[in-house]
Amino acid sequence: MNKPKSVRTALAIMLFGLALATVSSILNTYNAPEHLSKPVIVTVTIIMLSINALLIYVVSLGKNWARLIYSAFLAINFLTGIRGPNMDFVNHWFTVVNYWIGMGLCIVILVLLFLPASNLWFKRLPNHA
Repeated sequence: MNKPKSVRTALAIMLFGLALATVSSILNTYNAPEHLSKPVIVTVTIIMLSINALLIYVVSLGKNWARLIYSAFLAINFLTGIRGPNMDFVNHWFTVVNYWIGMGLCIVILVLLFLPASNLWFKRLPNHA
């Protein structure tokens, strides 16, 4: 069974979101206040982007557990971020726009990953748990 369009679309949006997060992270690191440790920011950013990329890859393989973990991360991101970007740290217009785009993408990805066609595809694969 081929990936349904809802899963293919969700994966494309996930990759787009990863690209936006990468650009935003570079800008945030470059524009970070001097009192913040840039090596720590870079290290944490690389770890988080790597985990995100790995989850996207495993979701693309049809692993239901990865879909659930990725969805949990999206939900936490959405719920903690609904108050708006931290303007003490963010000082670039792209980051603010990217933030609000990302919030919208969280909702779209969650809906796409749990449509009936997506559910069927994730559950039909062996070792889906």
